[in-house]
Amino acid sequence: MYLDHFGLREAPFSLTPDTQFYIACNSHQEAYNTLLVAVTNGEGFIKITGNVGTGKPCFAGNSWGASIRKAS
Repeated sequence: MYLDHFGLREAPFSLTPDTQFYIACNSHQEAYNTLLVAVTNGEGFIKITGNVGTGKPCFAGNSWGASIRKAS
């Protein structure tokens, strides 16, 4: 429905975040640095909060991927 009407190449909405649309910004870098310090220091749980549409799932997915690449 959206594809033809708006001339899109792919579906604009899905249940899971698509990391190819992730845009890094200063606040995400600051959150990533905090997350990295907490994980490095062996802290238990980390809670990521933010308004709707601020990229929390993409941030979490990219952070997880980055931490795996660093560990390798």
